[in-house]
Amino acid sequence: MDGARPFDAREVLICEGGSPPSARWRTASLVTAMRGILARGPDFSDPDPAARLDAFRAVADELTRRGLDADSLIRYGMCPEVIAPVVGALTLRSLVSPDEAASAVGISVEELSVWANVLPNPKITPITDEDSADEFQSGVAESIVTISPMIVAWVCNARLGDIASLNAPGADEIKDALDSPPPEVELFERYRWLVDRFSETFLRDWSTPSLHLEYRWLMGRELPPCEASLMGDRLVGEAELQAEIARRVVFPPRLPALVREVDAGGRLVIEMEGHARTLLGQGRCREAAALFEFAGKRRPDDPTVHNDLGFCLIPVNPEGALSHLQRAADLGYPKLAINVYNRMCCCAALKDWRSVLRLADSYWDEDLVDGPVPATVWCQTGDGTWSITSTLDVRQMLAEFSYDIAQAEGLKDESALWQARVREIGIS
Repeated sequence: MDGARPFDAREVLICEGGSPPSARWRTASLVTAMRGILARGPDFSDPDPAARLDAFRAVADELTRRGLDADSLIRYGMCPEVIAPVVGALTLRSLVSPDEAASAVGISVEELSVWANVLPNPKITPITDEDSADEFQSGVAESIVTISPMIVAWVCNARLGDIASLNAPGADEIKDALDSPPPEVELFERYRWLVDRFSETFLRDWSTPSLHLEYRWLMGRELPPCEASLMGDRLVGEAELQAEIARRVVFPPRLPALVREVDAGGRLVIEMEGHARTLLGQGRCREAAALFEFAGKRRPDDPTVHNDLGFCLIPVNPEGALSHLQRAADLGYPKLAINVYNRMCCCAALKDWRSVLRLADSYWDEDLVDGPVPATVWCQTGDGTWSITSTLDVRQMLAEFSYDIAQAEGLKDESALWQARVREIGIS
């Protein structure tokens, strides 16, 4: 039970204290841990494959002992987590180096090559100008739709150990999997419901069928695919659920229908964000922005997606970047100092010096954070080009940026004010 505190899947898992999976763990912790292992997330990227496999088996055994079929939960409910790393790496394999593609999946270059030999390798056309961004996104969507069903068929038939380790199948194994009768869509939806309710903190990140099944459960019209007693590990408010269902009706996702069908949990789209950061590090801002925009179609109200998209666009489209960054602020992006600095960069690129100083003043007067704010941000050089840099405290850069502009504009009072603020941050 969650009591008065909102449910937080990550917090629930952390509270288990890092002990091995056992009967003492909450069901939410077990499902969240299993999902993390399969998604190969940073918290579950143990370099020792045997240790990861041991943890995987321990979680699966405990879930099954409690009356939740771990085999079905993995094959159907967590299928997006399994296939997303491979689909993402193969989709963008033509744009990044083999090492970068394999690293994103958490497997060796050799193992990824085996996957590439048994699955299609679509070529994504790089973005050469603003008009080709739509073609790039269409290529990404087509790649997802082409590759995903083949890996889904493999997941439904492979051994659990191979699924956990992402051991690439042979061509005959893929063919046999594709020739096998596909499971009913209802199986995927019902087990995804359990994954969402036990491991997704926010209803906005649930699949739409999960929301509907949860509502039917609350109304006494649906039985869960597990022991009913396990459902009490998390409570979902009826009003909150109704509001999210209504929002989906009024503002449906803008992703192509086929992509939604193969990515009910949204995991494939989220995977693209990691590759976007790789492309951004290579200076390929437009392609990185296109991937963040692609993710934003799945999560239009996610402030982080808007902030990241705006960040990518700063050097190539500062006006468009400013719109997304403002949207991120309006949606409550939590790291306001970073968002404000990013908006200042947009205004500087547009030669709107007054707006730069107004944004900085507003942050300093109303929202100044007590303590350093580390960040990766853009920095404009003397010749007007932009480069990415890391800072231990973006507040320091914000203050120095404002001082330089006030100096350049001949604003003596404001120069003195910002000079004092630079010193203030340096002392804090």
